[in-house]
Amino acid sequence: MNNLRKLFDADFAHVPHVARPLTIEFEDWPRLEVLVRVHMDVTANARYVSCFVPHHPAPVPVFLVVLQQLNQFLNSADDANLPAGTGSPVHPAALAFTGRVYFYSEADDPGSEFDELQREARKKGISLILRGRAYAKEHAGPKAPADLARANEPAA
Repeated sequence: MNNLRKLFDADFAHVPHVARPLTIEFEDWPRLEVLVRVHMDVTANARYVSCFVPHHPAPVPVFLVVLQQLNQFLNSADDANLPAGTGSPVHPAALAFTGRVYFYSEADDPGSEFDELQREARKKGISLILRGRAYAKEHAGPKAPADLARANEPAA
């Protein structure tokens, strides 16, 4: 399992979620399986979405398909049973959608195409966050034994 997928699985592990696979087929590209999660934070009274997109030559059209089905994903999470901190059940539909959508993408940085998608999404109250290879690299931790040795040396 690669680092980005591990981060996708770990980043919001403290928040209950409903996951749904989504198969996307484009005429000129191979079939793609993405995983969409609706996270439901009872403490914050909030819902938000994360999506793992394996490597694909054109990630922005994939992101667009997910965004076009966003309401379906949110509605599908309405059947989940979530315990509230007080012991009474909270209905997921009662949690406010924050508009935040995290895309974990193994593809190369989509650059200006993603910037344009962000601008268009913002007009609809959607805040897109791209977590790609750079994010995985930032959160990878020490890589070489020398780095580990230096981290364990006593301060001078």
